[in-house]
Formats: sequence, C-alpha cells, structure tokens
Amino acid sequence: MSGVRNALIALTTFVALVGIGAPARAQTSTDPNKVRVHFGPLALQPAVRLTNGVDSNVFNVSENDNPKSDLTATASPAVDVWFRTRRVRLNGRSQLDYAYYKELSDLRALNTVNAGRLELLLNRLTPYVEGSLTKGRNRQGIEIDAFAERKDEASRVGADVRLTGKAYAGLYVGRSRVRYETDTLYLGTDLARSLNHTGAVEGRQSDDLHPAEAG
Repeated sequence: MSGVRNALIALTTFVALVGIGAPARAQTSTDPNKVRVHFGPLALQPAVRLTNGVDSNVFNVSENDNPKSDLTATASPAVDVWFRTRRVRLNGRSQLDYAYYKELSDLRALNTVNAGRLELLLNRLTPYVEGSLTKGRNRQGIEIDAFAERKDEASRVGADVRLTGKAYAGLYVGRSRVRYETDTLYLGTDLARSLNHTGAVEGRQSDDLHPAEAG
C-alpha cells in the first residue's frame, strides 16, 4: 500500500507541475541530496531572481524611427522539485517570470516555464512520462523581433530497459505543439496562421548510463 500511496503522491505532484504551466525532460541544476527543504521523500529548492535596468531601445528600431526607452525589471521565482522512493522518481521545475515596464505598461507580462518527468523503477524496466509547457508574451528572437503571445507544449511517453550495469536502451513516442495568439501580426503576417503547428515524434535511444542512476 505504501508503494501505491507514494506513486499517487508523485503523480499528483507531476500533474500539478505541468498543469500550472515547459523537450521535455526536466533539467534541474541542484543535487537533491544537498537542498535544504525536505519532507520525507520530497525535496524542494526554491529561488528568486530579480533583474532591472533601462532598455534604451525596447522595440529594436533604427534611430530614424524614434526608439523608445523604458525602465524595466523582471522578477523570477522558481522551484525545483524531486520525489524519490525505491520505485518512484519525479523531478521537475516551475518558474514564473514577471516582466515589468514602467511606461510601456502594455508590454508587462507574466510568463511561465514548467517541466516534469515521472519514472517508475521496475527492476530492469523503467517506464516514464514527461511533459513541458512554456507560455508567455515576450520577444521571440532575431527572425521574429516582436512581442507575441505564444504557448509551447511537449509530452513524451517511453520506457528504458537496462541491458548491463551501465547501459540501457529505450523506445519513446512524443507530441509537441506551438500556438500563437490569434491575430498576432508581425510585418503584416498573422503568426498564428503561419506558424501554429502540431508535431509527433518517435524513436529509440541508448546510453552507457541509465537515467535513473544519473541523479
């Protein structure tokens, strides 16, 4: 019964992580054995990052187009999560980014980046599910230099089989989706109509070290 209870706790935590919010294997930068917050098999590493400054050319326009300057700040609370028992392992990360502009209030935005991975350790077989969700409104990059509302989703289900003490092989299937807000225009192009898409992936993988042993 304790194994079932632990699996349910881990699954609930995983759903909460992906539901509030980003390939989808969750990457955490801290050793869970070294974090300060522990509740039995659950470990948490909260953090907050604050940045501020003056952006002298918010919209990246030329000098002839009257560049806009504004005072900006970003607050980024985040938490890394690990849940570990003999048969169940979960790790994930959830982060919020609040972007503040003093004068250009229309650019203020709350962005989220979330990811999680749940593994069941069944002797030589390790089935897993992982997912990610990134949502927000920010500058897209060099090719699309515009503030645009966008949501990226990805999920993957697979299983790894231990071949030797330090080698494994696995199969997986996955799905990804990119969605821009309707009527988001850039240089006269509707980004939703041109760039929204859904994709699927499947494949095999192998390595010299099983992921369940790596952390």
